[in-house]
Amino acid sequence: MPAARVVYVVTGGGKENAVWTSNHKNAVLLVVLTLMTLVQTRLLFVRDRAVDQRILAEVAGELGKEERFQNVRIEIEDMTVRLRGAVSLLEDKRQAIQKAQTSRDVRMVISHITVKTERMPDALPRDRLRERVTQDQNDTIRLQVKKGGVTIRGTVRDDAHRESVLSTVAGTLGVVWIEDRLQVDGNKRGPTI
Repeated sequence: MPAARVVYVVTGGGKENAVWTSNHKNAVLLVVLTLMTLVQTRLLFVRDRAVDQRILAEVAGELGKEERFQNVRIEIEDMTVRLRGAVSLLEDKRQAIQKAQTSRDVRMVISHITVKTERMPDALPRDRLRERVTQDQNDTIRLQVKKGGVTIRGTVRDDAHRESVLSTVAGTLGVVWIEDRLQVDGNKRGPTI
């Protein structure tokens, strides 16, 4: 006598479709594999939620140490950090993003932080920046200021020097965005912040 054959039918939306035909042993194996997959998926989901909660605690702990981040909200989903809120300096925004990126297991940081600084004529931040940036740069850096945005061009000696210049510009009152056109040893660097 031949082995019993089992036909599984998937129903839904008023339609019935034969999915596969097999013997009883294969059917049991399929059910077991399906259950194992469901259990593994559930365990991964629980683990991911635990990782998200740990990331949230770490990032909140880092940002909570400083008053300048008091208006920044943190959201975590699937190990992606979203920062929302407002800060008074562009450098505060840069630092919040950097602190969130240092947390273990963070896949990505998305910033929706706005810079709410007092608006002023372009000449004020331009003069402040020229004093602060060019004093130790031997006039190799050129700045263009327009509507709170600063475009920085020139050559710096290394990445640390570049970061120092960006931090100085971002920490200047009235600057709301930076377009980094600095070159390190002749290599073009940097996106718009």
